[in-house]
Amino acid sequence: MFTLPIKPTSGRLVFRLLPAGYCALTGVLRLPRTFTVLENAGYAAVLDDSGLQIIPEILDQGVPAMTQSYGIEAQLRAKIWPVLTHPQERFLVRFIEGFPGQNIWTVYAALRYQPKALGVAPSDGHWWRDVAKGGLTAIAPVAGQVGLTVSQLLTQLCVWPGPEGILHTMSQHPVKIREAYQTLNVLHAAVGSGKIAEKAYWHIVRSSALLCELAPLSMDQSYIKYLAKLEKMGGFAVDAPPARPRPSGNNRPKPMQQSRLHSRQLKILRIIASSPSTTVATFFGH
Repeated sequence: MFTLPIKPTSGRLVFRLLPAGYCALTGVLRLPRTFTVLENAGYAAVLDDSGLQIIPEILDQGVPAMTQSYGIEAQLRAKIWPVLTHPQERFLVRFIEGFPGQNIWTVYAALRYQPKALGVAPSDGHWWRDVAKGGLTAIAPVAGQVGLTVSQLLTQLCVWPGPEGILHTMSQHPVKIREAYQTLNVLHAAVGSGKIAEKAYWHIVRSSALLCELAPLSMDQSYIKYLAKLEKMGGFAVDAPPARPRPSGNNRPKPMQQSRLHSRQLKILRIIASSPSTTVATFFGH
């Protein structure tokens, strides 16, 4: 059965020319609501003179969790980018959740060629494009990109449009990795404040394959005490853009998810404080 391609509704992309004629892509795309994305799975994209299209058919089930935990930079270098047919037009893309309610996703890809549709490479090796109904429009560089890695373009430059056109930085990790890092932060803070013993921490970490992969090999006492102070001052937030624009002033609201996260942190701490043998599955909801 032939799957019809879809056109991104809007977005912003940057392509970086790499040595040996390779090219890296990252940015943000708003996709039609009819397109249900599987985070970090591979999809075929078509880029030609008519613009950008995505074929909404899953080509793989994603990449190993450890590779995901290293972020986009490591994934761009990993052997997870097959050559598709018509390689001068088609390539594999992967998506990371940005604003799920609006179907806005971080997109990234490693291309083994310079797309013809982009034209001659700029002097600094970056093509910036705004996206509208699949069409790509060249724009002037929206920020300094020299000296930054591809992932830093995403995480450090506040240039990526969200649901209402407000510009954001974006995460380079899938949701499950962000949540796991959040859990480790809460656990480290609990050890740093003396709420749980280090032995209980290791018991919880070793009960989860993902936490085992992400956790540092040893406990940095200065760092966990720092996290404990941070937690006392208001807790942590999962790496994600705000769910709505944040007005200036002393009365600006927190992200919509902040109260839910704080409630979850308290629940985690109550569980592990009352039962040091509790496994991580308890507060992952499994």
